[in-house]
Amino acid sequence: MKCPECEKAGLKSTLHGGDSWFTTCMGGLSYYDEDGYYHNHDPNWSSSTMRCSNGHLVSLKTRNKCGRCDYGGEKEIKVIK
Repeated sequence: MKCPECEKAGLKSTLHGGDSWFTTCMGGLSYYDEDGYYHNHDPNWSSSTMRCSNGHLVSLKTRNKCGRCDYGGEKEIKVIK
């Protein structure tokens, strides 16, 4: 994962932090499909902030991916300042 601002400017940087994660708390849907495979459709997002070595503050949001289908797996990374 890279800082979006540094990537646009062609700079190298490292990301630090991300120690504290916050997660939404909505109920999800878990089930076994007709072939007996377990699906976990968790609608919750986890978010954290990190700082890059060039001083940008970066927000990261992720959602868990179901291990059996295409549900979830989104990731949003953006510079806050």
